[in-house]
Amino acid sequence: MAVGRQHLPLDAPGAGRQCGDRRDEPIGRALSREHRDRLRRAAVVEDELGGSPDTLFSEFGRVPMAAASLGQVHRARLRDGRDVVVKIQYPGIDRALRSDIDNLGLVVKTMALAHRALDGRQYFHELAEELAHELDYSREGRLAQDHHRIATAMYREMDMAFWLRQAEAEPPWRSDGREPAPPSSPS
Repeated sequence: MAVGRQHLPLDAPGAGRQCGDRRDEPIGRALSREHRDRLRRAAVVEDELGGSPDTLFSEFGRVPMAAASLGQVHRARLRDGRDVVVKIQYPGIDRALRSDIDNLGLVVKTMALAHRALDGRQYFHELAEELAHELDYSREGRLAQDHHRIATAMYREMDMAFWLRQAEAEPPWRSDGREPAPPSSPS
C-alpha cells in the first residue's frame, strides 16, 4: 500500500513525497502503528465499499469496539443518521486462512493414506467450506438481516399471542399491589 503525503503530518520527514518502497523505510517506521492501522482500515473500507470512512460515514470510530476472529468491529453513523457497526477484515487474513486450510488438507490426506480409519477427508471438506464462509462478510450481513427479519416477525406473533391470552383472564396481580377483585356472582 502506498502512503501519500496527505496521510503524513505536514512536518514529517518526507511529507512531500510518496513512501512505501525501500528508499523510504525510515518514513514508514516513523509512522505510528495506530496510524498505519488506520490507513489499512481505510484502504479495506475503500476497496470494499468504494469510499473512505470519512466520505461514507458522518462518524466512524477510529478505535475498534470489538475484535472478531478475522477482523475488527467499529461503531459508525451513516450520513442519514442511522447507527451501524462496520466489521473490517484484517488485511491478508483471507490468504492466511486459505493457506492454513490447504496445509491442514495435506495432513488430512496423508492421514487418510496411512490408514482407512484415519480418513477424515469428508469432515475436512465440510470444515473447509464453513471456514471459507467466515471470510464472506457480505454473506454474514445477509444472514444477519434475514435473522433480524424473522426474529422480529416471530416476536410480534409471540407478543400478540401473549396479550391475547392475558385478555382472556383477569391477571393475578394489580398495579396497586392488592389482590384482584373476586369474580362477581351471576345475578
